[in-house]
Amino acid sequence: ACDGSDCTTEVVPSVQVEVLDAWQDAPLPNATVTYTVDGGDARPCDHLGVGTYRCGDDETGEIRVTATQDGYLPATDVVTVATDWDGCH
Repeated sequence: ACDGSDCTTEVVPSVQVEVLDAWQDAPLPNATVTYTVDGGDARPCDHLGVGTYRCGDDETGEIRVTATQDGYLPATDVVTVATDWDGCH
């Protein structure tokens, strides 16, 4: 939501992540990546390409992203996403 200033209607990803194999420093294909916002229900992230995922659009708050893959330990990271001073992305 915008306050009527020069905001655009362009959808902006809340979080974009790259899932890597730590030993090979290479994108990890076929991971399952989910996210939550402010402790809500887990939702799937959109797969953009090998190892790259978009988690939410225009969402703000505490975003927790978890990646899982058979044969690997799960990985979780938390970021806080806020709007600009004018309420835009």
